[in-house]
Amino acid sequence: MSTSTLDCLLQSDADVRSAGEAMHRFAAELCPFHRAITGEGVRATLQALARRVPLGIHRVPTGLRVLDWEVPPEWEIREAWVQHPNGHRVIDLAESNLHVVSYSVGVDQELSWSALKPHLHTLPEHPDWVPFRTAHFQSGWGFCLSHRVWQSLESESSSRPFRVFIDARQKPGFLEWGELHIPGQRPEEFLISTHICHPSLANDNLSGMVVATELARQLAAIPDLPISFRFLFIPATIGAITWLDQNRTKVPLVCGGLVLSNLGDRGAFTYKTSRQQTALIDRTVASVLKRLAPEFQWRDFTPWGYDERQFCSPGFNLPMGRFTRTPDGEYPEYHTSADNLTFIQPDSLAESLRILSAIISDFARLLPLESVPNNGAGLCARFVSSRLTEFPGPGDLMQNLQGRDRFLNLRPYGEPKLDRYGLYQGYGQAQDIEFKQAVLWMLNLSDGTHTIDDIVARSGLDVSVLRRAIESLVGCGLIKKIN
Repeated sequence: MSTSTLDCLLQSDADVRSAGEAMHRFAAELCPFHRAITGEGVRATLQALARRVPLGIHRVPTGLRVLDWEVPPEWEIREAWVQHPNGHRVIDLAESNLHVVSYSVGVDQELSWSALKPHLHTLPEHPDWVPFRTAHFQSGWGFCLSHRVWQSLESESSSRPFRVFIDARQKPGFLEWGELHIPGQRPEEFLISTHICHPSLANDNLSGMVVATELARQLAAIPDLPISFRFLFIPATIGAITWLDQNRTKVPLVCGGLVLSNLGDRGAFTYKTSRQQTALIDRTVASVLKRLAPEFQWRDFTPWGYDERQFCSPGFNLPMGRFTRTPDGEYPEYHTSADNLTFIQPDSLAESLRILSAIISDFARLLPLESVPNNGAGLCARFVSSRLTEFPGPGDLMQNLQGRDRFLNLRPYGEPKLDRYGLYQGYGQAQDIEFKQAVLWMLNLSDGTHTIDDIVARSGLDVSVLRRAIESLVGCGLIKKIN
């Protein structure tokens, strides 16, 4: 099958530059909306996207069970501030929508400085930046401010109280996402997903939104595409989980795909492989980056990050990688007020679009040559009927644990909601990162085919940490040993 219909995606330099400038202007338009995982900011964003591409807007009600999760209440916020005893508002949502911890509950009270401080978040290493924090699926509240302002308040600490006011509530409503299906000559779909739930952060993830929108706009204008395409504009984590739950019949059509974010900075391109690691999408991206962006970074799959961890959960095992420039958490501006419109550049957005266009064109050309489908969806289903080893409890299991033992994830579709099982520390609580990583590795590779030795080798974690994770996961019924 010819892919000549995709040749126009490989634009001239002038076209690419023009697209970069247009994408940056669109990012500036989207920037003011106060996005969270639900609510008016998401609706306004989806409406703006739908004015550029024929986007369908989908919704499910709050409280709906989706895989191992539940759609959270809708968050509504009108006003939030902290007033100094002298009457001056020292923190105000009206100045920046990063000033309030996302999903904060309503507050109207007077607090001493010592009582207020635990609810304040700063970045001492970058004293003029405001951090971004969330309390999704939690019941708490907080404010974010520059450390310089915090220091001034600390030095002026008064015996008189501060007035704290947050006009916010969590209410019944909807979770919404945007979706565009572009049919091609073949039913197999290339899936592109990007998250839309961060307020006013430019690289993470206005950049992903505007690049995906421009790519969708160009593809939608091309007749007789060789393969089909599906674009998702979704809230992070819960959006991917909801889409997977609601679209079981579409999942087997996914022949490859990418999760997009952090595409506007000046860093080298970074690709994180699918769980399969050698799927057609992985090989195609490697070929394109070697040819067009040889300074790229290559990352093996890990079961944390963005929504690739949901699409690549063992029950779905979709051939989807993650395409970024500098990855999340690896640039100082990440999740701070410094991730603003001056941090992302039109030429970086344009180059991201150009590389993605080449990946899509090559993928569509190579797909008919694949002798074995790359879609591994339903990998765990083969093991559901396997005879499970019975044992009295995790204590006896741990005494007899062997490197050749294999386990089965009993919640393989999407990532389980770990806080429900006491395996995730929420907002304001300390995290044991190594233990959390061990939990995620065990869940992702407990598909009946990987031994403990395999998981140790792939994760690089010490076996003692994995043993702790196994004991916890067996104890709460998320994995079981199999023969």
